[in-house]
Amino acid sequence: MAFLHSTTYSPKRWGQFEMKKILKLKLIFLLIIFSSCKEKSKFFDCECEKINLSKSLTITDSLNHYRINYPNENWLPLINLDSIGSGIVVADKSLGYLRSFGVIEKEKEFDFNNWEVQQKSIEKEFNIIEKGEVDFFNQQAKWNLVKIDKNKPIIWTLYLTFRHPKDDKFYTLNLTVEDQKNVRNKICNIESLIYGFKIIE
Repeated sequence: MAFLHSTTYSPKRWGQFEMKKILKLKLIFLLIIFSSCKEKSKFFDCECEKINLSKSLTITDSLNHYRINYPNENWLPLINLDSIGSGIVVADKSLGYLRSFGVIEKEKEFDFNNWEVQQKSIEKEFNIIEKGEVDFFNQQAKWNLVKIDKNKPIIWTLYLTFRHPKDDKFYTLNLTVEDQKNVRNKICNIESLIYGFKIIE
């Protein structure tokens, strides 16, 4: 009888079991959502918070050669066309520090087949903290992390340079943040903006 008593249906115990099961499912669901909001950086040893560009704003350069997406009205856009090239910058200070994403299109100047010479020239002009290559636009794109500390606040910019897939020109994309704390994480957290860049065919 004791055995029968221990296995007798109890609404209270069954309810507790169901509640635990529901809580576990909710926790798993939240973990899936949280992990899906992050992605490994192409540049640094960290995971990035993805910026949601599903409802983003779009801006096109002056020559109608490319466009970028940016998150919302907090990011103020600037379109530029001069002797340097055709550029767009979007910048935001809603978190209390500068964050920006910029693109410039130039006629081809770099000798991508002799990048070491180009890199030495860049290193003479800028304070390069890190450098490397990543797969971008179906090519090995070159990148440099630059620290500009002549003025306050200190500015950190990651420059990513790659060829136009067809025409005789190239692009430099840059991700910029100010401050010295958690610089790589701050850049990492706006990294997904580079995937909003599109060449207009």
